[in-house]
Amino acid sequence: MNDIVTGSKFITQSPTDIYSEVVLVKDESDDEITRQQTKIVQFAQKNIAANRRSNLSIKLSNGKALTAAELQYARQNAPELYSEALKQERMRRVYKQSLQQCRSQQEVQCHYERKMNTLIQAAAHANSRQGSSNLQVGGLTAEMKLLTDEHQKFVRSNAYQKLPARTKIARDKGLLSKRI
Repeated sequence: MNDIVTGSKFITQSPTDIYSEVVLVKDESDDEITRQQTKIVQFAQKNIAANRRSNLSIKLSNGKALTAAELQYARQNAPELYSEALKQERMRRVYKQSLQQCRSQQEVQCHYERKMNTLIQAAAHANSRQGSSNLQVGGLTAEMKLLTDEHQKFVRSNAYQKLPARTKIARDKGLLSKRI
């Protein structure tokens, strides 16, 4: 036993009593450290999730397609981003199909310009309306970027290169064909 002097009193403690107090203090501090580590991990996970959502949102606002893994994440964790991604994918597919129906490079260009003018007018209308949100204009901007990306991809493709510069009807009459 050890005798410990505190003030004017002698306290007698066995080595096992001292050891059990040290272990108790150590266990409590380990629990506190574990709690703090858990909080840090949870905070980091929330930030990672927020950053991932933000990155997906930025990608969609730039008219970019999401990867399969990103779509899966959005479907499970961000339904609003998932629905926006599906909407953009449908628009992308419809625009590609309409480009493939064009019979000349000039038709492709006119089709693109018509689509862009429609979106520009819609954006101007949304801007002029009272109470219209920046989300509406931002969505139209994303559509413009999407169309521009798809148009540029098509123009670089072999399918575009094989098209004549102008359709025969357009050459003969000085007009474009009416089927765009």
